[in-house]
This record gives sequence, structure tokens and C-alpha cells, in this order.
Amino acid sequence: MLGRIRPTALGCAAIFAGAGALFAAPALASQDPANDVQIRSGNHILVVHNIDFVGAFGDSHTPGETMSVDVFRGDHRIAHAAGPAVTTPDGPGLEVNHGPAGAAQPGDCWDTVTPDIKPGDKVVVTDSSGTDSTYVDEISITSIGGDAPIDPLVPEVLLSDDVLVEGEARNVVTGAALPAALLDSGAWRTTAGADRRGGGPAVTVAGDGAYTARYTGPGYGIERGGSTIPKADVLSAGHEFGYGHALVPLPAEIQLVEASAGQLDNPGPAIGCESAPAAAANAITTSNDPAVNLKTLAPSTGPGDFEGLELGGVATGDTSGVDVTLSDGTTTIDATVTIGTSDLGNFGGKGFTARFDAAALGTLADGPLTATATFSGGTGPVTATRTIAKDTLAPGAPTATPAAGSYTATQFVTLASPGAARVRYTQNGADPALGGQAFGGSIGVSTSRTIRAVGIDAAGNVGPEASFAYTITAPPSGGGGNPGTGGGNAAGGGAARGAGAQAAAAAPVIGALAAPAPAPAAGVAGEIASSTAPLALRRLTLPARIKRGAIRSGGLRLTVQVNDGTRVVRVRVYRRKANGFRTLVAEAFRTPTRAGLLRIRLDSRRIRSALSVGGYEIEVTPGTSRRALGRTSWRTFRVIR
Repeated sequence: MLGRIRPTALGCAAIFAGAGALFAAPALASQDPANDVQIRSGNHILVVHNIDFVGAFGDSHTPGETMSVDVFRGDHRIAHAAGPAVTTPDGPGLEVNHGPAGAAQPGDCWDTVTPDIKPGDKVVVTDSSGTDSTYVDEISITSIGGDAPIDPLVPEVLLSDDVLVEGEARNVVTGAALPAALLDSGAWRTTAGADRRGGGPAVTVAGDGAYTARYTGPGYGIERGGSTIPKADVLSAGHEFGYGHALVPLPAEIQLVEASAGQLDNPGPAIGCESAPAAAANAITTSNDPAVNLKTLAPSTGPGDFEGLELGGVATGDTSGVDVTLSDGTTTIDATVTIGTSDLGNFGGKGFTARFDAAALGTLADGPLTATATFSGGTGPVTATRTIAKDTLAPGAPTATPAAGSYTATQFVTLASPGAARVRYTQNGADPALGGQAFGGSIGVSTSRTIRAVGIDAAGNVGPEASFAYTITAPPSGGGGNPGTGGGNAAGGGAARGAGAQAAAAAPVIGALAAPAPAPAAGVAGEIASSTAPLALRRLTLPARIKRGAIRSGGLRLTVQVNDGTRVVRVRVYRRKANGFRTLVAEAFRTPTRAGLLRIRLDSRRIRSALSVGGYEIEVTPGTSRRALGRTSWRTFRVIR
């Protein structure tokens, strides 16, 4: 793991990213250690509390399905993150605050601020099928050194060849020492690339839970980077200690800490999560809704859905009271506040919850609202603020282009909603507000169906639904195509077809796809039918996985085979996001001089810099001109380190 020393994992779920809407907040946790900890079979929760990192993955999660990770201190929610589950070697899931690869997506980082997760906090993972939960055990690294220094002024020079890692390891619920046999996940890694990745060093544990992990020199259990290593390198390496990380398959719980000499605790945002800065000791950290919106003011729909605004936060262990207000600059309302007695195990923190009822929120004007928490009787900041938008104006009903109706060819439908930040839709009769796919690009409609759609604005307001019924019928026999495009022409009346049309008819068509379609694995390919021209590629070839360094040095290379009549080839590269959205990275045109093999190299400065690690889709479309394009072939690929 050692995520802060280098953003890669030592054998568990890799860093990944995702995107999606916020998951509904779970009900307040009930801190009953005897009955309130459970992880479903095949699932895993990984916690590295001293760097505020939580991972959740396993069989119960579905790729693309929104899942949430919440942290409770007592009965009070102090941290939240949500996003679509992404496929990992250990099952679909999320890793929160581990250092996202590329731009952070929802679920990569904690919302708004990064909490200081402490032993005794409870982690709750929620998806549509249920929840998993566990408490954060008391594991720490308090020193990295050896038996005895030769010179007290130079503590890194030691008599023994061994390196000792010392700390505390206790079950936070029972207070009992974690047994040495459980503490199997000691590891270290140097910045030069040498490491000990799996298994555990020799560990002894005292009755009070103090442990000593001994790495024996001169080899220190090195697994990569050479057969020998200077002791000073091991002393200054990044160290990991805990349980569950070394096992294959992974157990339900994996709990670790990561530290290095001189930096035994490293809370706060990981690289890439700087937009969620470290929370102060007294702070407002969570909100049940991203903004005060129509849903906030609506009646409760069940457990976990509070009618009104609910804010959560943290306070120092000696704080005696918290008052919270919300103001639009003219009117101020007060919250009902509850505060915890302390965290489980008394590790120096409390949680609190502030609730504003819907009637009081209705007296505030739309616009930015300022929440102010005032803390009394303890240490730390006296006040904390957070800005929350109020927006109770829903977006308009979606419109569709082309309009609903009867057609004789595949239609590519675009959706728009005035005032909406995004549109969600379904084609199977389901409610788009609950299970809709995010619209981005166009929807290929090749068979009769009804599209249901809603607009959702930045505040989370859902607008009125609109439905669009399309009927696709077979074209009249002997024609129906556009003049001059191979479906029929002025001279041939539709009876004669060119070589380009014949190739198009013979090419394998993999469905009429929405653009974008649900994210497939790298290497998946397909074609999108076009009603405007029959030209198609015979072949589109590029690797499913391409190293980032190869793109930087030589650009993106692909090979296509074009048919007779092809005068131009358009190439588009999109960055794929887990919620279905695509971002256009680059577009280029090439002009083949003859039919056959065409090698294309995209090596602009934009391509070289923009293709970071992640998933992409490439679309290649041949045509007789830039305005007369034919059938689009596509492939997915991944850029790797």
C-alpha cells in the first residue's frame, strides 16, 4: 500500500477512479459493537486510518453502480464519499483518499473536507443491496529504529543490523491486544524501488498491546530491488504495519497504518484530493444533501432521508457544546444539535449532528447560505463555517432531437433540458430519476422504443419527466437511401451499389449503440450505423493497453483499412468516465490516397499531454468528404503507467 510514499498499491486493490451521483445518506450509525459490525461474504473493507484512506470492494458491488462510504464517530456522521463502483482485481469498489490516477472523480476523495479518521470510528459501506461495516482498530507506528544507537546524536546509526518497528495494536471494541499471529502485514519500500511487500516480520506483542516488529539484516526480507540494501535505506523507507493485507484471498477486514522515519502520522488529503483539505479539529464536515433543494424540503421517504438539512461535524474531545446557525445574510435560523460524549476508546474526538427542519429552511432566500458552528468549553477553533447553496428552482422538461415519431432508419437522439446540469434517461420503462443512465453524446435508436428522461440541475433538483416514443420501420423496398450515398442514386434508382456500400454491408455491425455506451473493458470494439453514407472501415486496429511513456514519445498510433471511395477519415479520441459521460480529447482528419492500409499517427502536443492514465474510446469514420461521413468504427483502450 504505502500510498503516500508512492501512489501504487502493494498487492491489493489498485488506485482507481470513478464518477457518479451522490448516494443517499445512510441512517445514523448505532454504536453497538456487539451487533453492529458485519461484512457480507466476498466483500472487503480496507482502512488506513492515519492517512484517512478507506477502500471498499467485493462481490456485492456492481461495476457502475453508485456506492457510498461513510465514517461515523459515535452516532454522528463525520465523513462521506460516493461514486460508481469501478472494476478492480479484488472486485468492484471504491478507494477513497488514496491518490486518484488522473483527475479525481466522485468517490475518489472525501466530500468537501478530509476528516482525521481515528481508532474507534465506524466505517459504513452502502450499495443498493445492503451495507457493510466495521470499527477502526487502534494500530499505530510509534518508532522506526534499532536496538541501540552508537551515538545518541546520530540515532540512525545503530549497533544491531536489525530494524525495529514499534507501536500499538489493539482491538478497539474489546481493548484487547491484537495477537502477533494476526499482525501479518508488515512491509517497507524505499524511494529507490527496493521493497518487502508481503508477509510479516518477526512480531512480538506485550499484554498491553505494544508490539515490536523486527526486520533482520542484512537482507531485511527484501523482495525486489536487489539482494542487499543499506540499513539506512530501510530506516528511512516507508513502512506499513497491520493485518489482512498479505493474505490471498483477502479477508473481510484489512487494517493498516503507513509511516516513515520522521513522519509517523500523515492525515489529510492524498495527492489529487487537495480540493478536500484536511478538516480542522472543530469543523462542519458533511451534509445530507449537496445543496438545500426541493428534495431537502420534501417529506421524508424513509430511514436515512431527513426532512430538512442535516450537517455533521467533528469537535475536540473536551468540547462541551456546539451551536449551529444558517443564514442567507438577512434571516438566520438555528439548528437542533446533538453532540457525542466521545469516540469509542476516547481517542480525543467527538462527533456532532445539526438539523434544520424544512419549515425553517423555507424562510431563507435562494442563493448562498452560510452555516456557522460555534464551539464551547474546549480547545481548537471557536467557530467553523461552510457555504451551502439553496436552489429550489427545478430545470425544465427535456426535449429530444430529432423529435419523437416514425422513421425508416436508425435515429441518433440528443437530449437537452433547460437549466439542467445533466440529463438521465431510460429505454426500458424504468424511472429515469432513480435508475437512469447519464446522457452524453447521442442515443442510437435502431428499433422501436420509448425514451424517458429528466433533467437534474447542479443543486440536485429533478425536473419534470418527458417521454419520447420512436417507431422504426423497414424502408420501402428498392430504395430509401440518400441520393448518391449508396442507398440509391439518381442514375441507378437504388438497384446498383458501389464497392464502398458492399463493404459496408459486409462489415460486422455490433448493435446500434448509445454514445457513450456503458463503459466496456479495454479492447471492446464496435460500429455505429449511420443513415447518411455507407462507407465503412474494413479494419481498425490499436492495442488495448498502451503505456503512457509510449504516447509521450511517439503519440497514439492506429491502423485502419479503408474502402474505395474514401476521401477523408475522421478520428476522435474520447476520455471515458464511469458514469457514461465522455470528454472529447482530440479530433483529427486524414486524407487517404487509395484504398487499403492506412497508418495513422496522432502526435500533436495536445494528444501527448492529454492522454493520462485511464480509459479511452477512439472513433474512426470514413467519408467522401468531411460533411459526408459514413459508418463509425470504435475501439476502447487504456493508457497505463
